Amino acid sequence: MITLCASLDGAARAALLLAVAARSDSVVVVGGARIARRYPLPKDDATATRSVYLSGLPKDKDDDALRALLLQPSASADWAPVVSVRRQRDLKAGRAFSGQVFVECESEEKAAALLRYASRGGFDCRKAKLLSDFFESQASSILEQKQKRKSGGGGGGGGGGGPSVAVGAKRGRDAAAADDGRPAPERGCVLKFEGVGAAATREAIAALAAKHGDVAFTEFWPGKTDGYVRYKAAASATAALAAITAEDVGGAVPTWRLLAPEEEEAYRAGNKQRRRGGGNGGRGRGRGRGGGRRPGRGFE
Repeated sequence: MITLCASLDGAARAALLLAVAARSDSVVVVGGARIARRYPLPKDDATATRSVYLSGLPKDKDDDALRALLLQPSASADWAPVVSVRRQRDLKAGRAFSGQVFVECESEEKAAALLRYASRGGFDCRKAKLLSDFFESQASSILEQKQKRKSGGGGGGGGGGGPSVAVGAKRGRDAAAADDGRPAPERGCVLKFEGVGAAATREAIAALAAKHGDVAFTEFWPGKTDGYVRYKAAASATAALAAITAEDVGGAVPTWRLLAPEEEEAYRAGNKQRRRGGGNGGRGRGRGRGGGRRPGRGFE
């Protein structure tokens, strides 16, 4: 936060954080000077045994509409009233409602009645679980993924190039680089931008990015609104992210973010695949000063 708010002193930075937290749906301001979770962690959620997890509900419904949906059936007397309805958001799609809800009931008996009704097809939903069971299954899934990552992504589970596969591939490449004396490539260097204006060009984006660090390449195609900038060092990417967010690009101010490790691995792997067998037969990687390689060619 100090990096993102470099122009503010400690008091101003604290005031800004509290103002942002007051508008958040994830945290709350406590006592006028402290930020806390709006909802407890799963292991601390005392309502989990009297709450029900539902997924696949209509994504266009707000809180009131969801309450009405849950209380409409004649059988709703068995679980009414509903204490709270917590809509879950898709954090990868603009925080839109994901169709998943946590429904808190007054007692475990009422939660069991709601679960029975939903499990028998009473609602148009895909899944219904007691929230405590849902939390337990999520914890088991997370533990399984951690174990896969620790073992290098092996074991044949899941398939499909998920995060554990990407992390395993990264370790393999880093080990190969170390074996032949080359340093392992630094990660945390790739920024993604979205929402540039119609007049944006790759050259302009590259020049803007170069103000904040040494750019390895800039990927952008005319007519698109998003692309990538890879810096030669992670420190440059971090510094650029803090300084570049308010810059106009082609008539609009885009959003910028640093790719997560799994995203960066998938992105690098995709570029390597395109270079080997993609556009232009994998040949002719053009080189451009500061702005990286020409659009339409393979990227490293």
